[in-house]
Amino acid sequence: EKNEGDNKLDVPYNSKSAEKMTPREIKELVEWT
Repeated sequence: EKNEGDNKLDVPYNSKSAEKMTPREIKELVEWT
């Protein structure tokens, strides 16, 4: 999963992990980059 980290940051809403994240977690992830 760590190897896919960059992809998750580029397309957080399309990543499989994002489906398990709450909107707040996604927002924090995007703002953190």
